[in-house]
Amino acid sequence: NVKRFDIDNVYYSSDAGGHPKAILEASFDIIQDDSTAKPELLEAESILSLCRIMSLLKPKHDKVIELPPIILKPPIWFLRLTHTRLSDSILDLLFVPKSETARLSCLNILTSCTACPPSELLNRRSKMKQNRKKKDARANDLLLLDRLIDSANLPKKSSHRLRQFLLHGSLPYPVDANKALDTIYDSARKIHSTDINSSKFPENIKLLSKRCFDAISRCINQVRLLLKSIDSMGVVTSASRRNMAQHIQNFSSPSYICIDLGLRQKRRHYDGQLFYQCIFLRNNFFDDAINGPDSITNALSNGVRLAEGGRYDNLVRAFRPPGNFGSINM
Repeated sequence: NVKRFDIDNVYYSSDAGGHPKAILEASFDIIQDDSTAKPELLEAESILSLCRIMSLLKPKHDKVIELPPIILKPPIWFLRLTHTRLSDSILDLLFVPKSETARLSCLNILTSCTACPPSELLNRRSKMKQNRKKKDARANDLLLLDRLIDSANLPKKSSHRLRQFLLHGSLPYPVDANKALDTIYDSARKIHSTDINSSKFPENIKLLSKRCFDAISRCINQVRLLLKSIDSMGVVTSASRRNMAQHIQNFSSPSYICIDLGLRQKRRHYDGQLFYQCIFLRNNFFDDAINGPDSITNALSNGVRLAEGGRYDNLVRAFRPPGNFGSINM
């Protein structure tokens, strides 16, 4: 069991060519080669460390932001969380072509339509306002969904199945991460059930549908285990905390956890497993969000990505000698 950290310049190739771009970054790793260790506990520990690091951004003068029944205390940030294999299995279930262009278009659609924006925390203040806003937002979501699917140039069958999958649940997904996972599972189960009971599909298509649904179920269970682990370590989101009594010194919990199926790292170092990003928001973000665009893209463009992490087992396997099939969690 190894834990290490490093602070140094990281160099990225410049789009314009010439000298690479240098950025000062801090990284820490948790490496475990014990086959009996539970991976979700290692992942939860990295998020626990992130919460402690975020507490360093606490301002000198505390300003409590009240969004009854939610109370936020700076620094304000949220966690984007995904399982890349979950997204891949969903796209396989929807018969999306394997081409990078088609997959990237679908991932963008999943983020735009399903990822819960921070402004949803505002919508929980009044049930009457929330119901009224949902009716208007639903119509806008449907228009956005149709426009995005049409512009993706997907095969007709893939477009139909993608629309079915997204329209089964609420758009965007709920603030509660476990409820968002319930929505994903129910949407996939409905597609799979239709495939199995259809007389139009041959047995090989039904078998493919079953394999994809089984993979989706496994990945959802892994995400649930992570959520349960971070909760047991005291990482309780502001969206699920009803008062400030649970506030811990030198510790900053995320405002909420956003399940974002379209989230991917450009460099693909974290691929095939869990992956998350920390998005830092300005203290006056919710003042602007009242009259501003209600979307995750608006939050990402106005927020700052301070950190990202996850499992990079696949990256390690890529640099192993041929014939080395050992397992390690990183």
